[in-house]
Amino acid sequence: MTIICYDAPKFPFASGVLLDTSEQMPKELLQSLHAQFSDWNYFHRHLTGEVIVIVGTSTAGKTSIMNAFKQLAPEFTVGEGDRWGEKEDLNLLREYFPNQLSTLAHYFPLQVLPRVIYSGQRPWKKEIDPEEAKTIERLILHLKQQVCALPVSKIAPFDRAADLGLFDHAFEHARRGGNIIIDALAIEGFAKHAMWRRYNGHLTVALAYCPFSILPKRIAQRNQQAVETGELTERRIGTFPFCQFSNLYVGQKEKPMPSPSLEIITRSEASRIYTQHYDQWIEANQTADAPLSATLTSVAAKKEKCATFLFNLGFTDGVDQISILPHRLGFYHTLLNTGKVSAMQGAQHLFSLRRKGVLKRHH
Repeated sequence: MTIICYDAPKFPFASGVLLDTSEQMPKELLQSLHAQFSDWNYFHRHLTGEVIVIVGTSTAGKTSIMNAFKQLAPEFTVGEGDRWGEKEDLNLLREYFPNQLSTLAHYFPLQVLPRVIYSGQRPWKKEIDPEEAKTIERLILHLKQQVCALPVSKIAPFDRAADLGLFDHAFEHARRGGNIIIDALAIEGFAKHAMWRRYNGHLTVALAYCPFSILPKRIAQRNQQAVETGELTERRIGTFPFCQFSNLYVGQKEKPMPSPSLEIITRSEASRIYTQHYDQWIEANQTADAPLSATLTSVAAKKEKCATFLFNLGFTDGVDQISILPHRLGFYHTLLNTGKVSAMQGAQHLFSLRRKGVLKRHH
């Protein structure tokens, strides 16, 4: 089977099981939430539209499937994740670099400043002389370097806010009777937020799986297309998609039965691909005059990060080969292997599942 379907999703709503997080919810609050869900579901379930969520790593084919699905179901709105991402990029600049932002706002429209900084677009408000343009270019380059130097702890809240903004938009759209299809990089954040927002309408969750062995080729094709079209923000430079892969999938030493193994990965293959893309990330920053610190580019740093990646993927001591399985398999209604099926085939399968993903009512 190139498309694997699971007809009995075990979403937190349906099972009453919380996500495994460090945050423990009091038993009384959990019981109260269940009671509220019961009343809410009974009254609202048949009045809402439909939400379809495609989860997958960057470059797994989520957007292609969404666009193909739109052709089959024109009444669906395609959620614009980039819109929320750019909004939070602007908020990050406001938080940490207000003076530089204020200066650039004299030359470019405020809402497009993230594109100015990250993709090289230059929608000038007015004509300026070449010397002044050079000064602004140096300011943009310096600001980009400063943003890249921010620790993950400062960037993560804005990334999360972008995701939650998209999720809230989808829930509200459905509650007003509309249909929407969106994408997400991880299932846990979406599931937890859906629970807190008390959304229990028509929901279908699909996992778009791009095999680890194919992902590097997909990334190279995406980057080439981004350069040719000038949409540089579409490039994926570095190890980001592979780290996402280790979050969405788990490796087991022995071939799992009866659960389906998606592919077999060797330690040497995983190490080679990770190191190759890590080196590309270093080279890309040097080319852009934004060199990384020695703590990131040293041989020891690369080895340490690669070892962490391998461990997260399932390569514990003495394990040289693993079978890949989806993490939290029960959360998905279906799995689409984008390495074997086209975007249109995946969309057709999703179309056949419409209205079958209604979450169960608590009694």
